[in-house]
Amino acid sequence: MYLYSRRMRVNSFDAVAWALDAAAAHQAATGVEMQVWASVYSAGFGTISWTAWHENFASLDASADAAMADAAYMAKTAEGATWAAPGAVVDDQLHELIAGVPDPEADPLYATSVQSACAGGNMARGLGAAVEIAQRADAITGATTMVCRNVTGAYSGVSWFTGTEDGATMDAQNAALWVVPVFPACYVGAFVGDFLVTDPWAFWGEDAWDGKGTGFEHLQVPWTDGRMTSLWMERTGWTRIEK
Repeated sequence: MYLYSRRMRVNSFDAVAWALDAAAAHQAATGVEMQVWASVYSAGFGTISWTAWHENFASLDASADAAMADAAYMAKTAEGATWAAPGAVVDDQLHELIAGVPDPEADPLYATSVQSACAGGNMARGLGAAVEIAQRADAITGATTMVCRNVTGAYSGVSWFTGTEDGATMDAQNAALWVVPVFPACYVGAFVGDFLVTDPWAFWGEDAWDGKGTGFEHLQVPWTDGRMTSLWMERTGWTRIEK
């Protein structure tokens, strides 16, 4: 099953009515239900997203053909130029569902999303871990989390989507995830696996014995108030702080 989405940043709240009309025109042309979302409390405020589920790629392809052949839908989408924010672009993305089942009867007020990416050479392990995280979280909160992998967009990308009926329910779900430490346990597990297994295996099993020196690449973390570089780097100093 595939989740198709289209995003555009709009220039005013009045554009919401047009976005709903565009979704209705798409459904009339294709017979496929399309949901409309607005980004709130996050980067990209003012972004409208249209989403639709398709059983397979053939269904998606047929829907796109039907929409483009429908004069009413094409006329409605042409109005988008009036509502687009300055410099806005229209982005499409396609996800493939790997865990969870969409509920056609659900009508969530909020949908939270989290994105990550699998490390190179670890796609299968990464997707398996993504599903396990979702299952453990759902068992604690009672929510339904859908796990998807990117078909288009960033390679090896994985996303979690969780629908919530209201703000109070979201608060209760978030609190449960910390009372039963799913997030802290996942963090500690990743740290232990990296520090006690991955690093020693790579160092003592191979890197230390090839006669070419050793090295370790750390995660690149953006610095905000200043940094001190390693003494092993060129043009460094004992006490020099970069601002």
